[in-house]
Amino acid sequence: MNARGFVTISMHELERVKIIEAVVEHRLKVFQAAERLQLCERQVNRLVHRYQASGPAGLVSGKRGRPGNHQLSSSVAKPIATQKPGTTLALPSNCIGVLAPVLCDCRRPRLTTGISRRRTAPSDCQ
Repeated sequence: MNARGFVTISMHELERVKIIEAVVEHRLKVFQAAERLQLCERQVNRLVHRYQASGPAGLVSGKRGRPGNHQLSSSVAKPIATQKPGTTLALPSNCIGVLAPVLCDCRRPRLTTGISRRRTAPSDCQ
């Protein structure tokens, strides 16, 4: 919810609000709402309780406005973005663990056998 009290929602969330409102107003049964939303009845009941407690804002995704889970921290991303081609990358010591899978040399020649790719990956690159 922003400063003026408005809620920003997607079209999918708007459709969800309409269906949950119908359940709260007894125009739609829980199992019918579950079928329309492709959720289980228990999850629809949870949404109904959230709607009754918070209104339409309770049905908005809690992930909105947050950085992604796989986003690099600024202490890692800034040195990479400002690096000139052909120079050595200097990273803080706490960042090496984050980038270890990226920095390891996984392009070593491998034996071509009938074993899956997962099993032939070098142990230091996983």
